[in-house]
This record gives sequence, structure tokens and C-alpha cells, in this order.
Amino acid sequence: TIGYGAFSGCTGLTSVALPSSVTGIGSAMFSDCTGLTSVNLPFSITTIGERAFSGCTGLTSITLPSSVTSIGDYAFSRCIGLTSITIPSSVISIGGRAFYGCAGLQSIEVDIGNPEYSSAAGVLFNTARTILIQYPVGKVGNYTIPSGVISIGDGSLSGCTGLASITIPSSVTGIGDYAFYGCAGLASVTLPSSVTTLGDYAFSGCSGLKSVTIPVGVSGIGWYAFSGCTGLTSITIPSSVPLDALSRFLRLTVGK
Repeated sequence: TIGYGAFSGCTGLTSVALPSSVTGIGSAMFSDCTGLTSVNLPFSITTIGERAFSGCTGLTSITLPSSVTSIGDYAFSRCIGLTSITIPSSVISIGGRAFYGCAGLQSIEVDIGNPEYSSAAGVLFNTARTILIQYPVGKVGNYTIPSGVISIGDGSLSGCTGLASITIPSSVTGIGDYAFYGCAGLASVTLPSSVTTLGDYAFSGCSGLKSVTIPVGVSGIGWYAFSGCTGLTSITIPSSVPLDALSRFLRLTVGK
């Protein structure tokens, strides 16, 4: 074992080779090691702790051995130099926002034998492809979510500033917390009638968003769902939204 944050902030550290006696990368173990460009992970490693490599801005690639079973919350967050990553078949748990703020990330691939996760066009899903888990932050342009997806997961497209438009299929019923948080390039979004819930901060910080029509059937709008949408000029809200939720929504979004 190597203790919590053991090498955190070692900005002069450029490479690491770990012995096969080490079984886990502890929480914040290499966080903010901005000079770290390569890591040799032995096949003894089974866990990568929360924020383990967070802020390793110089890290351009990392190979996860087939012994790894879990990746913690924010494990690779803010690794802006990371362009791609492959999830081995052994991984059965990926924590929240594991790749948050990876501005250069273009592709997340998953080994075909993985029982819990899958990928399509470099986008991370659960194995049944009913939950969109993570869209690579560095991808730009337009994206059409595959039909069959039911849930757009918490923070799944958060910080995707290059996302210009999104097409949401009629299979989607829920949009999670922070799902499109900070997608400043998103100019418009059409929510299908199948959507019933919008999570907290779902579209917060989408400064390019000009208009939104919330479909009939939506019964819940999360806290600060459209806060910081400075370009928003019109919004249509159906009568299905309860009055208390509507009042809170207006108060927290437009200050009225």
C-alpha cells in the first residue's frame, strides 16, 4: 500500500514504475503531478482510487492492466492531455465524473468482453446501452444519442464546450444532475415528449442556449436546472410541472 496523496503535487515527477507488490493506486496518490507523462501500472493493480490522477495535465496516455476492477470518482479528472483511454474487460465499477474536465479526451473505448460497460463511437455506456455514462469532453460538433438510451447520466456531458448540438431520442425519460453543465457551445436542444425529469443543474452554464421547450409530461425540474444560461430568451413550461416546482424554478433561474 501507498498512503493517501503520497505523491500529490510533485510537479517535477515525470515517470513512475510501480513494483508488482502494489495492489492499488490510492486516493489522490498522484493528483496534480503536472509533469507526469507516463505511468507503468503492474498487473497486480486492482483499484484506482478517487482523484488518483486528477490534475495530471501532462499525462497523454495510460494503459490500464486487465487486473483493474474499479476506477474511483474523479480518478482522471482534469487530465487535459489525455486523448484516449481503453477500459479493460475486468473493470466492473467506474466512479462518478471519472473523466471530468479531460478537455483533450476524444475517445473512451471498452473491451468487448466487459460485462458492465460498452462503448459506441468512443462514448461510454452501460453494457445494455440504456445509460449514457460519459461523452468524451474533447469531442466537438454534433451528436445523436443512440435510440434505446433511457437515461442521460449525471455529469455525462458536463464541460463539453465543443458540443454544438444534441439529438435526444424518444427513448430517453430522464436527464441527470449536471448532465449538460457548462456546455457553452450548445445553441439549441429539443427535449422529446418521453422526458419526465430534469436533474439539478442539468443545463446550468449553457450560455449559448437561446430557447427551450419543456415537454408535457415533465413533472420535475431540478434545482438550478437552467442557471447561468445567459443567452436564454424564451422558455416554455407545461402545466404538468407542479406550481411549487415552477415557482422554485423561476426564482432560481431568472430571479423572479
